[in-house]
Order: sequence, then C-alpha cells, then structure tokens
Amino acid sequence: MVTTNYSAEYGRTSGAYINAITKSGTNEFHGSAYGFFRNSSLDALPFFTPPGATEAPFDRKQFGASAGYRIQKDKTFIFGDYEGIRQNLANANQNVVLSANAHNGILNNGAPPVASCPAGSTDVMPGVSNVCIDNLVLPYLQFFPIPSCPSGGCAAGDTGSFNVLGQSGTSENYFTIKFDHKFSDKDSVSSSYFYDFAPYTSTDSYAYTLLGTITHRQEMNIAEYHVFNPNLVNSARFGVSRVWSADQTPLKALNPLAADTKFGATPGQSVPIIEIPGVITAMQGGFGASGANLIGWTSWQFYDDPISHQGNARSEVWFQC
Repeated sequence: MVTTNYSAEYGRTSGAYINAITKSGTNEFHGSAYGFFRNSSLDALPFFTPPGATEAPFDRKQFGASAGYRIQKDKTFIFGDYEGIRQNLANANQNVVLSANAHNGILNNGAPPVASCPAGSTDVMPGVSNVCIDNLVLPYLQFFPIPSCPSGGCAAGDTGSFNVLGQSGTSENYFTIKFDHKFSDKDSVSSSYFYDFAPYTSTDSYAYTLLGTITHRQEMNIAEYHVFNPNLVNSARFGVSRVWSADQTPLKALNPLAADTKFGATPGQSVPIIEIPGVITAMQGGFGASGANLIGWTSWQFYDDPISHQGNARSEVWFQC
C-alpha cells in the first residue's frame, strides 16, 4: 500500500494506492476451497437488552474456491477464483414518533380543551383535545405508529420511541480469471478479468418499503512484457473498468399504505417524505418517495513503463493516459 509521495508510476487517485497481484496458474494443478458460517445462535445479547428478549435474526454464509493449471505446458496458464456471500440481517430501528395523545390532538402543555375548531380542521376528541388538527394533515398521522411503550406505560410527553425490526439481505458473487502466455524468454503477455455483482436489500426505518441497491463492477486488463536486452525492459498495460450502481430503488411495498396513491402529493405518486424537523423521525417509506440514484462510469487506462539499467544507474519513464 502506498499512502503518500507517489512515484510517477502511480496516478489518478487522491487517497491510498493499493497494488494487488493476482495469482497465476502453474504446470501442476493447485486449488483450494473454503467456507464460513455464522448465525444469531453465536451472538450475545447487548448489555441493556430487556429481559426475555431474543437475538435478532442473523445468518451469514461466505464461501469460495480457487484453482490454477496449465493450458500448454511451460507456455500458457490459467487461474480463477470465485467468492460468494449470502447474508440476512435484522436491523433494529428506533424511531421518534408522536404519542397516542398527540395523535388525538392532546398535547402535554397543560392547555385546556378547545371549545371549537375553525373550518378546515378537526376536534378529534371533543372536550378533551386541546389543539385542532388540520384536515389536510389528519390522514397522514396514520403513517406514524404509536410508541412502543414498556410494561410500565409510556412516559409523559408528546413523542415516544417506536422500535421496529427491519431486514437486510446481501447476495454477492465475485470471480476473477487470469491468463498468462509466454511467447519466448523475452516476450510474455498476461490478461485478467473480474466480475462483481452485489445486490443488497433493506427496509426504510419504519419497515414500510423494501429498498434495493445493486453494485455491478467489471474490470479487464492486458499487459505485455518485453526484454529488449539485459539493460532495457518494457511493460505496456491497457485496462478498462466499468462500474454501475442503482441505489435506493423501491422493490416492494411492505405496508399497503406505502403504495397508496391517494396520499401522493403528485397525482399517481405514493406518499412523499413526511417530517416535523427536530421533533420526530422522518417517514421516508413511501414507495419511491426517496427516489433512486443511478450511477455509472467507465474508466480507460493505458500505461507504458520502460526501465533501463546502466551500471549502477536505473532510469524509468512512465507514460499514462
């Protein structure tokens, strides 16, 4: 790993530079395989977990294999590896929501009940409610659940905590393949390709909508090495990298309210993001409310690195585009 003071051979980065070398095949067959498993049975409960609670569901499987061999003895070799990850994890989300009294227009401010409400608002509990709720707001209160009260009841106040267990899932497949060919003692070529596809799903903080994120990466490179003479060696490399991702893509409405278009701020759309800044946790569980982010880019690179030795002197020229 190179962190600072890069030499001329490195570029196009503003952080640490990691140089990794992929294995190559040999005349003899070599391979390996592995597996890793973990689930909630091996987890301990957090220290402040209430009595009687159980571990949150969790399951992780990580597995892979690699192998290398010759295609033509002493000339052409191949190596490949695969890695897979399957994970399901429950995420505990704690949301600040309106209290049961606040849903009914009863605020914890000591104010007396309202005598009447102006047009366009509602006295939810006549003789008890001390504020009027706007008729345009009233239908959206159902998107905020009642607080999860402990056995002793909820503390006084206009807000409380609502705890919900969301679920996330990961299914990643990654593989690399590499070819090496030796033309002569002075000429050789090497090429590698990797593919990484990693779908990830999770829920919003209220577990109203299932959201998906997909990361798709591919990279291919080819390098040619030539020895002109004992004092001059050249390395030429070409590579292309393609990355594409889709973030926060709505996949499924887990609560029917999340996809009900009658709550949309725009005709035909689902409920938008609802929030009272600084008071409650924003409700972003409307189907498509947060919007999907689509990102993709392609990077092309070419390097040519001649290295010359003259006695005790060494000179290098790095060309990159």
